[in-house]
Amino acid sequence: MAAAANVDSGFAMAVRVWQKLRRDRLKVGLHHYNLLLRAVRDCSIGPPDVAEKVLLGEEPQPQRTLAPLSLGPDVELIPSPESVPAARKVPASLIPTSAPDRLAYLGGIHGLLNEMKRCSLTPDTKTLSILVRCLGSSQEMENALVQLAIDRNYPLDTDFFNQLISRRNRRKDFLGAALAYDQLKERQLKPNMMTFGVVAMGCTTRQQGRLLLDEMTQLDIDANVQVLGALCYQASRRRLFRYLKDICIYMERTNIEPNAKILDYIEDALSAAKKDIVEMERMSFRARPAEKYESLRTRYNEFNEFYSKWLSEVQRKQESG
Repeated sequence: MAAAANVDSGFAMAVRVWQKLRRDRLKVGLHHYNLLLRAVRDCSIGPPDVAEKVLLGEEPQPQRTLAPLSLGPDVELIPSPESVPAARKVPASLIPTSAPDRLAYLGGIHGLLNEMKRCSLTPDTKTLSILVRCLGSSQEMENALVQLAIDRNYPLDTDFFNQLISRRNRRKDFLGAALAYDQLKERQLKPNMMTFGVVAMGCTTRQQGRLLLDEMTQLDIDANVQVLGALCYQASRRRLFRYLKDICIYMERTNIEPNAKILDYIEDALSAAKKDIVEMERMSFRARPAEKYESLRTRYNEFNEFYSKWLSEVQRKQESG
């Protein structure tokens, strides 16, 4: 536990503890694997001299050497002596500096899960939730983990898919996030408010936003300000004023008071659109993109008029208590 809490060199500590557990033939449980994965996810391997000792299988004490620790039939956590260069120096490029590197050092998804299987251990939802956060931004690795979990009947729950959807939307892999949401529903898992919040992060069009709100209505769930804020962010950064109007009308209908972040998103969209309109008006008539100018000005004026009335009503309700 102390190793997993040491951000600077916890991974090196975890490797040494793990090595000692196996060398002393102590029984390794699921709790140990979860702690090891926490170190993979959160902790560095330490300064170069510490990293080198770990990678070469050396103890901190200069005169002791640990035997290689296997994570499976074909995976070694610590290289065997014959595999180490005579100079006993590790190239900087081979030192694991990221969570995906550290996971690869332990044998990757398959190496780690195969070793758990050999120990007659089945990963729980916590194991898989930590593991998915060790994969970097590789959809290929995420898909491999999901497929392996399905093949081996590992417990994939709603929170696991929430993480997957969120990770993909944050790196703008909106299609991949939508596919993960489909997988959640295919497995007949029940979405929660967190699910709708992370799905909303990927609703980049008015149609997608309306479909999400319709789905929540069908499930008799009202969106909260976090879900609406995520929708509003996507609509505002693209200046989709009809999309923003839908969100405002939804808040009015469901008696949800907008927070400061939502109002800031809307104001930013209006300011950016107004700036573009002014810049186009300064162009010569021939240079001005007429269709784009007229479209933006019309949408801006229509929404601005609606928004002024809507905001006045919001403020009136706030004042009346």
